[in-house]
Amino acid sequence: MAFKLGNPTDPPSGSSNATAEELRQKRIDAQKALEAERKRVTDIRSRIDEVAETASLTYTINYGTNDPRAGIKGAGVIPQKTYEWLQSEGGAGCSTYACGIMREAGVTVPNSVGSEGITINNVTYKPGDKMPIIPGNEQFDAVAPMLGFELRPPGSLPEEGDVTRVGYGYGLTSHSTIQVDDGLNVYNPGTLDHGLKKNTYYSNAKRFEPMSEQETAQFLRDNEETGFYNKPVVSEDKKLYENRLMQYVGDLPALRKKYREAAQASLDEVINLKPKGIQLSSLQPTAQLPTNMLKFFNRNK
Repeated sequence: MAFKLGNPTDPPSGSSNATAEELRQKRIDAQKALEAERKRVTDIRSRIDEVAETASLTYTINYGTNDPRAGIKGAGVIPQKTYEWLQSEGGAGCSTYACGIMREAGVTVPNSVGSEGITINNVTYKPGDKMPIIPGNEQFDAVAPMLGFELRPPGSLPEEGDVTRVGYGYGLTSHSTIQVDDGLNVYNPGTLDHGLKKNTYYSNAKRFEPMSEQETAQFLRDNEETGFYNKPVVSEDKKLYENRLMQYVGDLPALRKKYREAAQASLDEVINLKPKGIQLSSLQPTAQLPTNMLKFFNRNK
């Protein structure tokens, strides 16, 4: 690892004239914030797994009179008004249920969206608000990074709490599922009143393998000839992966950046410290020889 040494007279970059102790405290605070967010995100991923498991087995809530969710397995993760609106619109359910599960598990809008928040379907969500219910898979993909989700590397296999993006590589995510333990997936098959199902179909490792380079090239040629309006997502290895995974990371990316900057500023301050000058009282050495050495020299004059 190489370090770039600056001129000792230059102020440390990013220090804003802060003292070494102030910079050290900023680094410590940034590290504590990062560790706290890492724990929060890990706990939420575990809860996503737990909520999905519970919702797939039970009705999750006590439904009131004339509640359209009554008798539908797992529908309690979706707010009643949202459910009724989607029913009236004939909306699909897979992304809706996936978002509902994550919302119930404690997923919140990250601070990184800023004080103005993010507006989705005419509703503005501020930092700390509960996860929005997003009915459309393509809409979810578009806003996922701003909501604290990160696309895992191509070929990654599902981990508990992951959100599967079926068809992502084709440029058109068509289905959304939640990964739980024992290699199972929890999902709505596409219609709200079908509730939640659980099986291994969407977690099979083969579903996350890439096409060969030849298959990818042929698909891209066919796609261009047919004028398919969605652009396929080709990875760095020049292959196309049909299915991808997203993982909730909250504010971890922003806090990692903040910690790196604080750590670098603190390091710059240490490197750029100006050494104290050495004061010499005389150009002649003034050190005294030990008594025994003086006696030795006197005897041998």
